[in-house]
Amino acid sequence: MLCFHFRNFRTILHYAAGALLPFLILVHFKVVYAPANDLIHAGRGTDLLDLIVNPDRYGLIITYFFRTGFTYYSVVLVLLTLLLVKKIAFVKSLPMLVVGLLLSGYFVIYLTTPNDLEWHLSQSIERLFHHIYPACLYLLLLKVSTHSPGFKTVIV
Repeated sequence: MLCFHFRNFRTILHYAAGALLPFLILVHFKVVYAPANDLIHAGRGTDLLDLIVNPDRYGLIITYFFRTGFTYYSVVLVLLTLLLVKKIAFVKSLPMLVVGLLLSGYFVIYLTTPNDLEWHLSQSIERLFHHIYPACLYLLLLKVSTHSPGFKTVIV
């Protein structure tokens, strides 16, 4: 319910003011104390632009995304297809935007990783998808239950 209050600019301002101090502490920690990681400060022999414009990397990442989705998370794909066929305006909702941005972030990290891409995908994509699976399943079932005839929303 909290996300519906973000339509009011004053509410957004209050949340931003409340988040400012923790954000500044986090930035200070990252700049002063945190060690360098392999994604940002790697001594790469390959230029970042070469990684971004390589079409083979895009194909490999998309293949792993779909293979992992169809192998382990077919329930979410079936529910998403059901929502799209029924033309429910779930694609434009805030939860779908958050999941889309999260998946886009995963894609960019994989695209720019200095590690061997196939190794990186094979070692981490199932775990990352497993992290967002419960949220996706909950949101999709919630949307299906509130828009499907014969289903009643039960408030406990």
